[in-house]
Amino acid sequence: MKELQQVFLELAEFAVASRVVNRGGLAVALARMVGEVGLEINFEEKNRKPLENYFAERFYSGVWALRSSDLKRLEEVRKKFPSARFVKLGISKLNVFKLNNHINLTPLAVKTAYGRGLGRIVDSET
Repeated sequence: MKELQQVFLELAEFAVASRVVNRGGLAVALARMVGEVGLEINFEEKNRKPLENYFAERFYSGVWALRSSDLKRLEEVRKKFPSARFVKLGISKLNVFKLNNHINLTPLAVKTAYGRGLGRIVDSET
């Protein structure tokens, strides 16, 4: 746990944005991070269904947005903490919020749905 906190602190020095993955899971953490620029990720975990991939809580997990120019710094953090697991989720894209082939929205729709409740997402897309 202490090592993970150190990883979080070191990444915070150069990350553009970050979120802890907790209630609501990965999809909610990413939705809270989305701005004018969206994202496109391809991420699957063995032994999990797509809904679990996106909405299950993950203890001791976080998501960071990094500039491509900071990849060398990320590699230095990875080497310093070899027991921490790092997974590249995807890349930023304009006007898309895409999680594998299951969720494909605009960043505006995601922000609107997050503020109004995911049950109203159909209204924000029409």
